[in-house]
This record gives sequence, C-alpha cells and structure tokens, in this order.
Amino acid sequence: MGLGGRHVLRGSGKGIVEALLDSLMKFLDTRVEVVQLSEQALSSGTKASAIAYVRLRSIQTGSEASAAGMGADTTEAVLQAVIQAAFTLAFPSEGI
Repeated sequence: MGLGGRHVLRGSGKGIVEALLDSLMKFLDTRVEVVQLSEQALSSGTKASAIAYVRLRSIQTGSEASAAGMGADTTEAVLQAVIQAAFTLAFPSEGI
C-alpha cells in the first residue's frame, strides 16, 4: 500500500465524520460520500462501549464499501468504521 509511517491529517467539516472524511479524501486523493451511518451503544450508562456501521460511496466510481467499528464510545466506533470503509474504497484489492 505504501502509506507507512505517521501522517498528520487535517480536515474540516460540520462534525467529526465530515472532518475525518475531508482529511481522508485529501490524503487518499479520492472523493466519497456517506450513504448510511448508524451507531449504537452496547450497554447503558456513560461508560458504554459502542458499535457503528457506515456505508460510503466513491464519487468517482460509484462503488460502495461498508464497515463496522467498535469503540469505548460512539465517537470512537464511528471514526473506526469511517476509516475502514474509506481505505477499503481507496485500496479495494488490499482487503484491509
């Protein structure tokens, strides 16, 4: 894949998903849009872990990728899912 090392990404948007996608699209030189996004706490309370599902569509090719992410909270879960789906669209043969 050739993306080794650390990278600092910068993006902007109305929320965390939009800002993350903006930074990833610049880094991966691709354009994507969110088709579907859902998140769910796995238990009750402020310390509840969470799961999120996202489906992204490539604006260039029309192909779609879905991914799930789990995290200590919904924010972490959503970010993991978005990163996974974006990289799957950018590098479909890598199978990450």
